[in-house]
Amino acid sequence: MEIKETNLFKRMEDADFQQMLASTSVETFSKKVLSSQEVNANKKLYVILKGRVKCFHYDPNKDKKCTIYLLTEGDIFDILTFLDGESHSIDRECIEDVTLLSIPIDKARDWIKEYPAFSISLLPYISERMRKMEETIADFSIFSTLERLVKLLVNNITKENGENSLIKDLTDKEIAELIGTTRSVVNRHLQDLKKQGLIASDRKNIIIKDLKNLVKIIESI
Repeated sequence: MEIKETNLFKRMEDADFQQMLASTSVETFSKKVLSSQEVNANKKLYVILKGRVKCFHYDPNKDKKCTIYLLTEGDIFDILTFLDGESHSIDRECIEDVTLLSIPIDKARDWIKEYPAFSISLLPYISERMRKMEETIADFSIFSTLERLVKLLVNNITKENGENSLIKDLTDKEIAELIGTTRSVVNRHLQDLKKQGLIASDRKNIIIKDLKNLVKIIESI
């Protein structure tokens, strides 16, 4: 994704965009967990230009991981630190090769005052993230693991080919960490959905075969 095509910058006038761009840099990372030294989210705001980044909490005592966000091209992190200046205790992992636009966080805060178009683009994005988090909390409280899995599949489908672009190549364990369950439960649900002819799989890619009947599982949501 080109920088000017991201939601954060697409409304900017060319002259303003070029001036802002001078304060940024582009960083690339291979598939791995990112250390705080590599990605300093207390001092920088990052925009994903290529690839996907998993943001998660890990409890070493219980050896359990919960994925909070799965971010992709155009997404921004760390929004919380950007807003309140407080350190955010969260781990991040590149699940494939990633290209990031790095912005000094103080400079990004200055842009809110200097460039109204920047604020107009940023605020709806923050609102969307808050709504998604609210929806995730409700899903964990109300819906079964099967309903949460189906909702994840349906919400991330690429309509052209039926593949799930955001969760492609993820293992059953990684999918389980997104919906708050175990690998074995996810595997059992996926096998049941395959037997019903609702989905198919190509290596690690899940392909929707019967969207209409798959949606019926969650149509009351």
